[in-house]
Amino acid sequence: MGTLEKEVLLLISRVRCITELQIYKYLGYKNISRRNIRKTLKKMCNDYTLKKYPINCLCYECKDNSYVYYLNGNKVYKGNDLIKAIIGTEINIRLSIAGYKINRFYRNIKLDQDTFDIYIEYLDYNLIPNQLVIDVDFNNFNTLKYYDLDEKIKKCSIPFFDVPKVLIVSDKKDYEDFYDINVIDFNLTKLFRYI
Repeated sequence: MGTLEKEVLLLISRVRCITELQIYKYLGYKNISRRNIRKTLKKMCNDYTLKKYPINCLCYECKDNSYVYYLNGNKVYKGNDLIKAIIGTEINIRLSIAGYKINRFYRNIKLDQDTFDIYIEYLDYNLIPNQLVIDVDFNNFNTLKYYDLDEKIKKCSIPFFDVPKVLIVSDKKDYEDFYDINVIDFNLTKLFRYI
């Protein structure tokens, strides 16, 4: 197994689901050509290390007819869950490319009775640890789950060291100044303003 295959395997094992474009973004900034990446992905699919599926949803990241890659045997996401997975992967990749060190990346964490889409623990440029809880909102969203968040994290198995920052990915702006929630759009244009 070559170093490029190991790097792709490590990346996909961390995020569980990734598009071709996201792989190009992540490995492209390391000066690896698209041709080599495409050949490696094809070889890994032929060796049954990876599985690829066509993207069956409309989302900002999937404008072309590309594929989603999973480790062989991993859960396959569909519909809104696929969009949430792609957005979570995109946030992880953007943080990594910007120089942040990702310590923990979880999907669908439970705090008390509420489920949150993404949890990321990372070190910023000054090596200060930060935590981020992210929810992707399509239309039916319950902001009451952020009420008393500091009490909910005490009952969780994830080792929170502070109350995490809350970020909602949505096209709505109704959440501003409500429980200290920050809102960004689906293109993640203002991501680094709030982390």
